[in-house]
Amino acid sequence: MAAKVTEGQTRARIRLRRRGAAGASSLWEGRFTYIDAASASGRRWVSVYGQTRAEVEVKLVDAMAQRHKGVDPPRGALTVGAYLDQWLNQTEHDLKRSTAVRYRQLVDFHVGPRIGHLKLNRLSPADVNRMTAAIVASGRSPHTANRVRAVVRTALNDAIRQGFLARNAAALADPRRVDDRGIEPMAPDEARDILDAVDRHPIGPLVATALWTGLRQGELLALTWDRVNLDLRTLRVSGSIARIAGETLMWAPKNRSSVRVVPIAAPLVPILAAHRLRQRERRLSAGSAWEMSWGDLVFTTAAGDPLNGTTVSGHFKGCLQAAALPRRRFHDLRHAAATLWLAAGVDLKTVSALLGHSTIATTANVYTGVLDSLRRDAVDRMARLLSPGSESLLRHDP
Repeated sequence: MAAKVTEGQTRARIRLRRRGAAGASSLWEGRFTYIDAASASGRRWVSVYGQTRAEVEVKLVDAMAQRHKGVDPPRGALTVGAYLDQWLNQTEHDLKRSTAVRYRQLVDFHVGPRIGHLKLNRLSPADVNRMTAAIVASGRSPHTANRVRAVVRTALNDAIRQGFLARNAAALADPRRVDDRGIEPMAPDEARDILDAVDRHPIGPLVATALWTGLRQGELLALTWDRVNLDLRTLRVSGSIARIAGETLMWAPKNRSSVRVVPIAAPLVPILAAHRLRQRERRLSAGSAWEMSWGDLVFTTAAGDPLNGTTVSGHFKGCLQAAALPRRRFHDLRHAAATLWLAAGVDLKTVSALLGHSTIATTANVYTGVLDSLRRDAVDRMARLLSPGSESLLRHDP
């Protein structure tokens, strides 16, 4: 039942290890060997497994292709930490820079210290559960614990696809329960108070734009004047910017829906016009010292550099505190725009398009509490309409 292939210094074969009987699955093994100076014998055998010959053939070809690219297959004694480090090195070139950095941080800060020492082929769902429980116990949110689990699950899926693991311990582990606090709607009065609080602060135009357009902070910081048309009252979102691991990075939107044209509300036009005039005056004064390598950014530092999102958030919270207003995150301005649109009667599909969500379901899931409140309000209005004494409202005179 064995098939042997010899090609140069690599040999491979496929054989049936266990024939399926009494409901049990068959077990096929694919093996290949290559010269390995690190091995005591000078040659290393690598095995992949599957329930059918065809499945094993695919895995064997894939594993040999990876080896041909210079990627060593995981060894039996390989630890979780060593495998994840190898996996990150292989995959980071296919990821956005911000995603690759985030994955590396999650692995280094949370996975390595807790389960990095465990043998990869002996990792169990219980080990992953203990890791996520420890993350939450350390003060991190369940969201963070679930993100860590998701990264490990993705990495182990690659190991399974190549036939080096039989199961995904992270996929079998339990997700941490997340208490969804929902979105706290912002009343129009509070929105006006926020605009008043930042009116004379340098971040005033940025906050106003966030509230009137619902753009993400990164999208606002990457916005350039060539994408803003105050005459037509539109702006085009086509990028995002943030500071990751001490480095300022700009990247394309996360999905095609994020590339969008957003109308500029009439009250925002004079705010942006005045901001552009002040910025041009500063740029003329700065001369060649004005930073333009990022493009003609709408929101910049006094020297033309991109704004730091963390600094912006700090200034925003400081303005709210000075005005004795409720604590809010900068991201709450995006939620405020969405909830105020919904409260004003804008349909869900339009709100989803304005926010740049990939699907309308995403918008519905995020703002389910607000939508429930609006539905109750609609039912109450109908009840008042049909209550005794309201007959005149329904009567149509000829």
